Amino acid sequence: MATNRLGAAEFNLTCADGELTTLEPSLEVSLDCYVCQRRLRTIVFESLGSSGRCTPTGHEFPGVLTGVTRSKCGGHFDFRYRYEPFMDLKYPDEWRYQGFQKGAPTWARANFTVRCKRCRRVFIESSQSNMHRPWRRVCDCGAVLYLDVEPPRLSWSESVAE
Repeated sequence: MATNRLGAAEFNLTCADGELTTLEPSLEVSLDCYVCQRRLRTIVFESLGSSGRCTPTGHEFPGVLTGVTRSKCGGHFDFRYRYEPFMDLKYPDEWRYQGFQKGAPTWARANFTVRCKRCRRVFIESSQSNMHRPWRRVCDCGAVLYLDVEPPRLSWSESVAE
């Protein structure tokens, strides 16, 4: 039975001598795709209001990025997607997916721009679930721009509205 779901990804960094200047209105998130019947696919939402694209095939994914909110040093992303149970075409025995809840977001990446408060240089950065932590980003001038200590928090819920 197909269901509509609301998903969220929240990124929190610890700013030091850097300031978050932009949070790109795009998100990459790992979701199960019932269109190609593959689990844990990277879905790319390129902009606010855009439909997702399933990688690596590039077909349209039944979901949309619905909200992006920047915080002082991080951000919150909301997305809506459709989920329908299926058996993975390549790995139907599901052994490699043990521990992963079907249809739930499992990984995310967000891109942002940070500016050094000391020398004013600007850097394009990203944070994602599976990076080594703690991560300390240091500017060329020696200032610590930010610390990435915790992975993004991912959540989902069933949606009552279409």
